[in-house]
Amino acid sequence: MRRRRLWIAILLLVLAVAIVSLVLLRRRAAPEAVRLLPEADAVLYVDLGLIRVGTAVPQIPEVTREPDYAAFVRETGFEFERDLDELALAVHPAPPGPPQPATPPSAAPLPYRTSEIFLGRFHAERLSAYLKKLASTTERHGDTDIYNIPYEGRTVRVSLLGVNMVAVSNAEDPQVIRGMIDRSHALARPLGGPALVREHYARVPLGSVAWVIGRVPRAQMGMAAGPPDAMRMAQQMAGGSTVVGSVRYTGAIQFRMETVTASAAEAKQLSDSLSQLLALFRGAGASVQGEGPDPDVKAFFDSIEVHAEEQSAVVTATLPPRAIQKMLAQPSARPAPPPDVPEAKKPAPRRGGK
Repeated sequence: MRRRRLWIAILLLVLAVAIVSLVLLRRRAAPEAVRLLPEADAVLYVDLGLIRVGTAVPQIPEVTREPDYAAFVRETGFEFERDLDELALAVHPAPPGPPQPATPPSAAPLPYRTSEIFLGRFHAERLSAYLKKLASTTERHGDTDIYNIPYEGRTVRVSLLGVNMVAVSNAEDPQVIRGMIDRSHALARPLGGPALVREHYARVPLGSVAWVIGRVPRAQMGMAAGPPDAMRMAQQMAGGSTVVGSVRYTGAIQFRMETVTASAAEAKQLSDSLSQLLALFRGAGASVQGEGPDPDVKAFFDSIEVHAEEQSAVVTATLPPRAIQKMLAQPSARPAPPPDVPEAKKPAPRRGGK
């Protein structure tokens, strides 16, 4: 009898250890779509299915359909705003080479290449027929088709990995999408994915509906001067660091941005700089407000906090539910102006006072 109790206690202990191990492993395991991505300088993940079930976002606003997108919806039956559940995107490093002269944003495409994994409710046959029509060539990798589609001077490669999963890449190397296909067919690897994600995914809060992990490039010597922008400021303040940003809903939308630096001293310096910027921003906003800001918007800016944690500078903020509803509300139709009424012609004055 005593031996039986001992075996039961051992089995319960083993079961408890297994459950704890699974929880810890799940905490460190990125979503499947992310684990299929190639190595990258930045990774973005959005769980649209989880966003749709949130009470803060009852319905994603309709988007304006350009002719190409309208044709895509008509022929495939797939609407991104309705049928897309998850998106994982990898930003590849910019190709090496001399710095390019400054050009208008619309003059040339960005130097970055991307790869994406889409999870959703696809009509595989209709989507395949649509891709075949666009593709200049189709190749076979194992038992999976790759559609090579020319677009803006580049080749966009698309492959259906399953009934609910599509891989896309415009990287120059065709091996990138082949690797995504191979990983989709391999056995589950809970700790797979880009090295950047494996190293920092544990910093993403549980329940996040969207997050991004990316390296901040260092400012290059001899960089062309220009007006300050977000990237230039980020390079000057946190070049060489890694940013982990996340969004989650807990009755209100919570934003968190953690910048992982090389040392605690750098984290403290960055935290102090961000606090000074925040103070200047709040002071400038208070000086230009006339009747006062919207109370929900004011609550959002008042919620912004900056602090240092070991080797990280952390910024947090909370967006109230009412502010979300205002952002998603359709603008009310303005009443049409009254038609112009021609003024009655006044009689011309008589000459001579008569």
